[in-house]
Amino acid sequence: MYEHFKIYPHSQDNLQDDCVDCKNWSIHIKKAEATILRYKEHANQDPEEGEVDKSFKKLRKVYDFPKFKRAVQEANSGKVNILEIELHDFYDGKDFSSIHKINQNHSERPYLHDMVQVQAQRGSMSLLYRKAFENSQLPLNFLNAKVTKSEIPLAKQKDKSGGITSERPDNICPIIPLCQEID
Repeated sequence: MYEHFKIYPHSQDNLQDDCVDCKNWSIHIKKAEATILRYKEHANQDPEEGEVDKSFKKLRKVYDFPKFKRAVQEANSGKVNILEIELHDFYDGKDFSSIHKINQNHSERPYLHDMVQVQAQRGSMSLLYRKAFENSQLPLNFLNAKVTKSEIPLAKQKDKSGGITSERPDNICPIIPLCQEID
């Protein structure tokens, strides 16, 4: 889906725990047989992220997207690649979960905030999860029967924007300098 945002050569063998890009895009790697996402772990800040933080502090308050872009671009001596998200980068995802299956197959309903690890395996229509790192993995079969008999359909790419009208930013933009003066 987001292949053009991947600027690093990811593979099954070179995923790094401290790389934000590896964590964000690891689920899209074609070679991977399983993807494990761990929650509630201490994550070290990437050096690039620290540079962006410094850039934000230097610019003080960031209220609009052009200033945000400038703050990110100036980080790390201007060596930061910026890709603007366009309308065609968004997809309409459908919910194929079955509440009946979730409630029926578990004595206690699983919630994401209780999970510390989730594992997806290629070819499997269920997930494995843990509520504590020392516990064994529990299966989570949550997809409706129609999807499990075939395959999960790809999400459709958005072709029209939603959200606010074009007049609204035109009304808000003139007051941004006033907001900056107040700070």
